[in-house]
Amino acid sequence: MKIVFWGTPEFAVPTLEALASSKHEVLAVVTQPDRKRGRGGNLQPSPVKKTAKQHEIDVLSPAKIKSDTETKDKLNKLKADMYIVVAYGQILSKDLLSQPRFGCWNGHASLLPRWRGAAPIQWSLISGDPYTGVGIMQMEETLDTGPLLLQEEIKIGTLDNSEILSKKLSNSTARLFINALSIIEDYILFNKIDSLPLTSQDSIGKEVTYARCISKGDLVINWKSSASDIHRKVMGLYPNCYTTFNQKRIKILDSEPMTKASSKRMTNQENSMFGPGSLKEVINGNSIVVSTSTEDLLIKQAQVEGKKPVSGDVAAKQLKMKASDSFDSKTDV
Repeated sequence: MKIVFWGTPEFAVPTLEALASSKHEVLAVVTQPDRKRGRGGNLQPSPVKKTAKQHEIDVLSPAKIKSDTETKDKLNKLKADMYIVVAYGQILSKDLLSQPRFGCWNGHASLLPRWRGAAPIQWSLISGDPYTGVGIMQMEETLDTGPLLLQEEIKIGTLDNSEILSKKLSNSTARLFINALSIIEDYILFNKIDSLPLTSQDSIGKEVTYARCISKGDLVINWKSSASDIHRKVMGLYPNCYTTFNQKRIKILDSEPMTKASSKRMTNQENSMFGPGSLKEVINGNSIVVSTSTEDLLIKQAQVEGKKPVSGDVAAKQLKMKASDSFDSKTDV
């Protein structure tokens, strides 16, 4: 099968690696243009572009593929059998979707129709979903609405943050795409490509939800939320969820909701000193305990602005926090 691969972030790399190592031919890779990354602000290629160069695959990096007729013409002249898309970052227009003989196929990191859109991994964690998964979908003009050829369910582990879960799902996407190509080839061999066993999302019987892009405001911790909600946000937005203290930004990297039984027992008078976001206890060599609107939250790892990640108790020392001092949810974003 002659393939053009579309992808940009690290999530898409395992699928490109699997295709490059398979019997299939990757004619070209389409990825987002080089961006300024890191403290130096130097232009850096996407992870997919780096991988393509390692495999000596031609790379196209249109700024806006929808209006780039030159790139569209180049792609059309390749006469690809199939376009495979994994986290590319731009929407493919109808004229592009119609170019390859056997269609365009997308690997999406959710159990569709739940979490259509840009940030399915983050929202599955923030929402406390017990399961997520990967779907191989035939692409349509509308966002993530196409019929599914394959779908695989994955249990979300209690220690999974967005980085850990992303690695699991990216590896599943790569494996599932190789399986999908075998199925498609079998149907082509017997001239039954129009009879592929596709499942309409409408027939699955699940509620449609949308995973909108994460905004800067989403990253700020609201200590008036429950301990569980804050913890899920920390895991879902890892490593970027943050709070502030004395105008310093503190990223919360690892947390755990505490049960009422494990929380420090205090008198009513003592409890009145500790509003949501207050430092209640420092556990030396380990973490800190912070109050929320419900149970307390154990902060195991944090990163004070300008410093390296450390355990929660060390972060409190860096900030010179004392009992009853409070983090602040209000900051410029």
